Amino acid sequence: MNENPLQPPDLAPKLCRLPVVRPVAAKIRQLLDSRTEYGPLLRLCALEPAIAAELLVAANSPEYGFASRIYTVEEAVRMLGWEHVQSRVRSIVNTAPPADDRRDVVLHGSWVHSLSSAFFASEMALFFGVPEDRAYAFGLMHDIGRLGLLSAFPDQYLELMAHHYGSVGEFLAAEERAVGMNHAKAGLSLTRSWGLPEDFALAAGEHHDACVDENGPVSALVNLACRLAHTSGFPAEPCDHASPPSSVAGSETPLDLVLNEVQTTSLAKLWEHIDPFWPAMEFAPLVKRR
Repeated sequence: MNENPLQPPDLAPKLCRLPVVRPVAAKIRQLLDSRTEYGPLLRLCALEPAIAAELLVAANSPEYGFASRIYTVEEAVRMLGWEHVQSRVRSIVNTAPPADDRRDVVLHGSWVHSLSSAFFASEMALFFGVPEDRAYAFGLMHDIGRLGLLSAFPDQYLELMAHHYGSVGEFLAAEERAVGMNHAKAGLSLTRSWGLPEDFALAAGEHHDACVDENGPVSALVNLACRLAHTSGFPAEPCDHASPPSSVAGSETPLDLVLNEVQTTSLAKLWEHIDPFWPAMEFAPLVKRR
């Protein structure tokens, strides 16, 4: 593996060129070409971390007067305007790199992990005092550093993902050796350099930290959501404690089937964990069970 990483000033622009999940990009392109209504396209943009990041970065820029105050794709669309969003999203999906089987498999696995984490985070948001829509955004964006490393160091990162690791800590150390930083540090650097609200930096930078109870509710929520996704068939790293990947982790699975399976499985696993403790939760009546 390459142990001669680029220095941070050279690395930043490379990390920012995030890869887009091909099935989502293809569906968005189809909707744009058919001049579809606002709702379906907005929902797709909120499912894809690289596109969500692009819109959030734009909406949080100082020129709009709401720097570091926009948390969700829906808020970003309202801030930027629909015409601007369409133009920006079209540019993203039309400049996506050509298919690459090895990269697409890793990217797809990372995406379904982020989706599952987002679903878990939004469902548990009440327990941590975090707004549900923001919790979803933090879950979706928590692994943004992985996308940056995959973009900046494709060969090295694909080689990393081809091996098996005894723990997440072992995988993080392997990332450090291969490219000079792990994906949590990369995510922390990216979200802060983009000027996103600090909670995104906490989600991206601390989702593998051990002392999450000392790091605040967002870090604790995303840490738990990430671990639940990892053990529910949607692992991000090839580690011993991860459950076998779900059948929808394959990059050829139809988009609608992926979304349905990830959400259904995530919610089922969540209630499997919560049900034994439900009667003892004093706020249980406040939660609408789905």
